[in-house]
Amino acid sequence: GLGDVYKRQQLHVRRKEYTECLRLSEASLEEKPDHSLKPNLLYLMGYCHFRLNQHEQALDRFAEILSEHPDSAFVEDASYWHPMAHLFLHHYTPAREEFGVFLATFPESTYYEDGSFRYAVGFYGEGNHPSSEEQLQTFVKAYPKSRLLGEAYCMLGDITASWAKLDLALDYYRRVPDAAVNMTEINNAAFQSARVYELEAKYDEIIALFRDYIEAHGEEGNFSQALYWIGNAYMRSDRHGHALDTFFNGIIAYGDARAQYGIDMMIRDLAIQHQTLQGLDSHQRFMRKLYRALAEARKDSRRTLNLRLVTLFTEVTPSGTARDKLVAILMNPKNLEFAGPLTLAIMGRE
Repeated sequence: GLGDVYKRQQLHVRRKEYTECLRLSEASLEEKPDHSLKPNLLYLMGYCHFRLNQHEQALDRFAEILSEHPDSAFVEDASYWHPMAHLFLHHYTPAREEFGVFLATFPESTYYEDGSFRYAVGFYGEGNHPSSEEQLQTFVKAYPKSRLLGEAYCMLGDITASWAKLDLALDYYRRVPDAAVNMTEINNAAFQSARVYELEAKYDEIIALFRDYIEAHGEEGNFSQALYWIGNAYMRSDRHGHALDTFFNGIIAYGDARAQYGIDMMIRDLAIQHQTLQGLDSHQRFMRKLYRALAEARKDSRRTLNLRLVTLFTEVTPSGTARDKLVAILMNPKNLEFAGPLTLAIMGRE
């Protein structure tokens, strides 16, 4: 019977076997479409769709509970998950409106804290920053130990930065690490802080920020992007030798890891600024060191690093036979498996 199906469905959900849960539920409802346990199955089906990022289907299931089973025990749950599905579909206005109704209707709900935050997100998505900021201020005061506090401070930083209240934005970003529950929040705050400092040409502050970031998080964080920001800050403040040393150390240490996108950012900037830097002794030494590093990378079969270095030399070599040879090296189809994003972009262009 559907009672046994519901128990099996719950077990699948606990095991995160969402596809199996849906398959079982759909077959059962097709067999008995008007069973008394239908709201139970619909709720778990909506939840499974949501976890599978099938937000349109989740929206339909939760809507079915609300419209066809308004006396069900799952109305409160569906009233929360329905606007959540809207939010993930970027339907900000219906999400915000429905979260407002939810908060007014279910003030004792276990979803109330989360719904309060999502209500602010809805305003933010609509571009209504004053209302979002007001709701976020209410949220951080009401829930000072919330797991969403880091996200709330990030959003407050973004909003106040957009209003050119840069010192206040930085203050919010500084609060994030103590409240954060994952590296994504810490990364967002760090890199947004750097963009604010960049607007003010505070390059020493950027360098100090990312030195502290690297010391605190090491390779757990976006290490190569942090190094890029340090090198870029040195470059922007005309400390070219320090910049080139930072770039060299980053490229050699992390250039063989495709996911370290900061390396591609370094190579891109070096290619763009090549002509400007060419007359500097520090740049000539840097390029000679990179040629030696290329030979080492080939010998050690560090193929992604090898391709990144060939990419740099391709970009800084004038048109002619030498450049054609470098392009020919890049254009081997076997390189696709090892190429970083900048290498792939140049292969595509060529």
